[in-house]
Amino acid sequence: PSGMEQRITQRLNRIETETGVQIRVLTALDDVSVERAKELWRLGNQSIVISLNPRAGNVIDFAVGSAVGEKLKRSFWLELQGRYGNMFYVREHGEDGALQAVLDPIEDCLRKGDTFRQVPGVFSPEQYALSAVMASAGGVIAGSSLRTGNSRTPNWFWLLAFSPLWGMLFVSFGV
Repeated sequence: PSGMEQRITQRLNRIETETGVQIRVLTALDDVSVERAKELWRLGNQSIVISLNPRAGNVIDFAVGSAVGEKLKRSFWLELQGRYGNMFYVREHGEDGALQAVLDPIEDCLRKGDTFRQVPGVFSPEQYALSAVMASAGGVIAGSSLRTGNSRTPNWFWLLAFSPLWGMLFVSFGV
């Protein structure tokens, strides 16, 4: 076994000892599905099978036991697969790098023991604050453009004229 394989094996064993969740990595190039591998390894509800298949469009696939699936929801796995299993990420970081990147959030979430619907770190408090500021700025610009002129009626022309600015701030950055 290579040094990388030994490090990954040690890490998987450590995760299993600390969390009770069995994680196995399937790297076979033949037609063994992740569900079939889960049956062959006799893995239970506290298990995860990570499949690395370089011939697939998305290199990484998962089979998750029901107990793990209750804590780490389907959207969590889809996000992991989309973020780290796409061909661009794998081309840039390699299959080993993609596997390491996938194991980091899995390990963190299993240790915390909470329920996760998305991968932590994507939506940080700073992003929520930025979204609130941008949405507010878009609202201020839209409101100000409606109140231009001396009339008490909304000025729809200026609202539409400034719509690229407030729309970008409110919709693209704020929502």
